[in-house]
Amino acid sequence: MPDFIPAALLILVAQQPRLQVLIGKRASDQRSFPDHWTFPGGKLDPEDGPESELGSFLSCALRETAEEVGIVIDVQAKIHDLGWRVTPPFSPKRFETRYFLHELPEAMPLGVLSPELSEAIWIEPAALLQRWQRGLLRLPPPIRGILAELAVSGLDLSALKNLENDREHLYSDLELHPGIEVIPLRTPTLLPATHTNCALIGGPQFLIVDPASPYPEEQALLQARIAARQARGDRPVAIVLTHHHVDHVSGARALSEALELPIQAHAQTSALLTGQLEISQEISDGFRWQLGADPATGQSWDVEALFTPGHAPGHLCLIDLRHRVAHVGDMLAGIGSILIDPSDGDMGQYLDSLKKLEAAQLHSAIPSHGPILQDPSASCRQYYRHRLNREEKVLAALASGPLAERALLEQVYVDTDSRAWPLARRSLQAHLLKLRQEQRVIQIGEAWSLTD
Repeated sequence: MPDFIPAALLILVAQQPRLQVLIGKRASDQRSFPDHWTFPGGKLDPEDGPESELGSFLSCALRETAEEVGIVIDVQAKIHDLGWRVTPPFSPKRFETRYFLHELPEAMPLGVLSPELSEAIWIEPAALLQRWQRGLLRLPPPIRGILAELAVSGLDLSALKNLENDREHLYSDLELHPGIEVIPLRTPTLLPATHTNCALIGGPQFLIVDPASPYPEEQALLQARIAARQARGDRPVAIVLTHHHVDHVSGARALSEALELPIQAHAQTSALLTGQLEISQEISDGFRWQLGADPATGQSWDVEALFTPGHAPGHLCLIDLRHRVAHVGDMLAGIGSILIDPSDGDMGQYLDSLKKLEAAQLHSAIPSHGPILQDPSASCRQYYRHRLNREEKVLAALASGPLAERALLEQVYVDTDSRAWPLARRSLQAHLLKLRQEQRVIQIGEAWSLTD
């Protein structure tokens, strides 16, 4: 079951000399939304009161505002309740945040900033949105929704409240980066993940990446999101699959038939899906989709395929070349880990692909499971080190003499919950096959040993 974290924030709006909001940039070391621009707010503390009372959330918002930006607002002041915003099911832990708004006659000077923030400013909503559209800063979708409404309609409280969502319904616009909307769809994937991130990449022309769900209600959700784009005049041009696994392709046929769209994938993915799904066009490394011009900047909107085998033979990442943001499929994960299963994966190829992905110098990455990754190059290095450390443990264990696979598993994965050993065993096999290919280990019967 999801774990909902109660939270609250306060939007401070100054009308004179022109409408401005107070917004801060979260520090890079923050676990939640690092480097994102947000309004003052945070998790409900026991001192704020019980979750069952709305006043507790207001106390939380006022306390956080004082702590983060040094502005104290009287609890008796006129404060507007704008309802809930609930984060999507990228992970089992989801923030359930109550939004409040307080109008000031003019912008107040800031106090000492909390270490949670690297900076804070008063700014016109439209100016901040323009910087976001150029890929110069990061905004969580609900924050961007508030800014967009303020920029267009001013202080229309009913319109601002209408942006709310609840636990059962996704927020209306999950554009995590300009031109990249991410829709988490429930799929039969490996825990702790429960959803796969389908992405709509592009503007007036857009790609649909990994329509993953086999469940009719999730397919209907995705089609409704696409229909909303079409109602604005946008047009989907293709369905693209990152690889062949069931939690990535299960909704592709239904969507292709409903929208009369081609399905594109790497040739090895096409071969693995023979008899299950017809691939209209095979995509190779370096292929580019040309999606016209970015309406915000006028620059060419090109998306490039990066061939990254290892987790799966035909694995592709898709890089939006405007700002070097990529959908990285199952190369990296925002929750859980990446399984290299020897039945269709290759540990050596996966390590090579991590190096290739790191060399792409991405600004940020959208994994298939979990939230967006802000420093994908660092993630690639971390994943690479982790796999090599595990490999070194295999070699160290075999240095004492031949061992059967079970004994190796117990030594090499001693830090892993035994309930996860069935998956760890498959990862161990992938390591052993890599080492055997490199002629560093040999298998005799059921035992593995170092080569002489």
